[in-house]
Amino acid sequence: MLRKVLLNCFQIQHQKQLISPACFQINSCLLLLTRHLQNNHIVKIDYDDHRSISRTFENSAYQYFYNKRLDNFQDETRLSHIVLKNTELILMKTFNEIITKTVNSKNINDLLCQLNMKENVKMYDKLSLEHLNDFLFYSYGQGLRLQSLTSKLLKHIQNQEIDTNQVNIIELLVLLLLHRQWIYADGNTVATQTLQTFVNKLESKLTYDDIQQLTTYELSLISSAYYRFQVPIRNQLLIERLAMLLLSETSDRQSLKAVDKQNFLKILTLSGYSDARISETLSSRFNDSYEQHSLHSDHALHTDVVILAMRLGLYLSSFNYWSSRFYKNCFQLIEYEAVRLKQKSFSLTSNEQQYRSKDMIKIMNTLINIGYCYYKSINNEQYYKHYLDLIELYSKSDYFKVKPDRLVNVLAPMAEIGLFPKYLLQYIFNNDVLSTLKESKMKEKLYFIAESYKVFHPNITSSLLDQNYVNSLPNHIFGSWNIEKKKRKNYLAIINQLYSCVTSNTFFVKSAFVLKHFKLPDILIRLDKNMIPQLLSKRGVAFFEENEHEHTTYAIQVLSHNEICSNERHRPIGIICAKVIQLQKMGYEPVLIYPDEELPSDTANVVFDWIVQRAQQTRAMFS
Repeated sequence: MLRKVLLNCFQIQHQKQLISPACFQINSCLLLLTRHLQNNHIVKIDYDDHRSISRTFENSAYQYFYNKRLDNFQDETRLSHIVLKNTELILMKTFNEIITKTVNSKNINDLLCQLNMKENVKMYDKLSLEHLNDFLFYSYGQGLRLQSLTSKLLKHIQNQEIDTNQVNIIELLVLLLLHRQWIYADGNTVATQTLQTFVNKLESKLTYDDIQQLTTYELSLISSAYYRFQVPIRNQLLIERLAMLLLSETSDRQSLKAVDKQNFLKILTLSGYSDARISETLSSRFNDSYEQHSLHSDHALHTDVVILAMRLGLYLSSFNYWSSRFYKNCFQLIEYEAVRLKQKSFSLTSNEQQYRSKDMIKIMNTLINIGYCYYKSINNEQYYKHYLDLIELYSKSDYFKVKPDRLVNVLAPMAEIGLFPKYLLQYIFNNDVLSTLKESKMKEKLYFIAESYKVFHPNITSSLLDQNYVNSLPNHIFGSWNIEKKKRKNYLAIINQLYSCVTSNTFFVKSAFVLKHFKLPDILIRLDKNMIPQLLSKRGVAFFEENEHEHTTYAIQVLSHNEICSNERHRPIGIICAKVIQLQKMGYEPVLIYPDEELPSDTANVVFDWIVQRAQQTRAMFS
């Protein structure tokens, strides 16, 4: 009976050659019925664009809402009522005239595709969220890329009042995000912006009660959807609900599935939600679990352990949270992985191993970015032997040749800690490879690697990048005074105070970018052993006079709040540590001044003495 009702309704639609909101609903039902008659198994659907629903996020999301719709349409009586009720909409004269005059189609898919190509198609006033939802569900299930029509529907409905009781809002949000990947792939920025605006509006309508009624799976699903398409969640109630689920798991010992925990962490990271309680509890629980695992076991660490370490590390580092024990375990995890892979026949042919490789690289980059490595060893290939072994294994499997930008994202952090594998440098700094790396971020990282290499290898006269390449780089790569001064509220006060100590002589105090590849400004002052200011070299800040051993050039680093750890205010993050070490190698004496810190408001001698003592403290920090 159910099948008969649906097929009759579809035949009516087919004969009239029109499309209406009811048509979306009916054809959604037909699609559900078709799949249901195939023993309710997941069917692989090949689309014109070679996209297929397989065991991916799309499959999981679509199958979940398919099952929910199937449950809703199980009742034949209810289904008949829906069909009869919407027959009135099918016969709407205005819409009928628009379609019959503009479209000549034999089936619903062709009709939708033709509508998508029309520049001006009027939509009637009774289009609702429910109709839009059915349209998105049907077109996505059929693999129809209807960017133009989707955009028009959204524009028509975006100014309407949103009633969250009218539609499954989670399904609609996920479907919108699934359609976004097609629109984004086609480079339609206007349609993408329209979709983004509507998603934010829809999300903002979720009330506290709405959010509390969502299941853990639904919350995980929407978290994954938002992260997958790089859309931060702006609804604070929704974000806090995700955070509380993570906290309740640790306090009440309620077990979350690994994938749910990962989804919550990555959307919290993307949305910029920082909570020290989450950092403390999750890192502590991870440490307890990880340390119980024997590092001498022949069994590999479960993939979920690696993913969680990566996700948790990214979350902690997103707001510069320091956890020595957690970062230590992450470093051991890398060592353990390298030993395991060297003992077996390694291959990157499987998707799981490729993702695992990416996660290992992200974990190491996190350790470098947060500053963990600078308190262990710098420019020491033996200390980082296991990580270098991993990178060598990945490179032998052509992991980097497929996408050279992957290699740049590995080499740039390694350059911060003084690691420069020659065989990788020779590959990436080849003109043919360089020509493929056109993005500004890639060029900035390449410049950083090349300049850092010069600092660590002062006796090598040739540069990894030729001067013509450097001259072609955009100006923002070398830093901006306006941006950096705004980030450091005490910068101008400190340099003005130093000017007053040297009677405003700009030859004794200078503000400059000593290491341009860091884009971080320096305040330079040169003192002799009696702490008397000396002239800075006129040839440039990097040159010293013949009696340089009797003088010290101090490079004062005025730090901003995002350049120190949030829970240890006197611990700088990795990029600052890297700059301090490179300044030392160039003969400067770095001086760290923390956010909101001021120089002593006293005589010049007291100020100079303070600078000397702080320089000694800075050196001791990295000894």
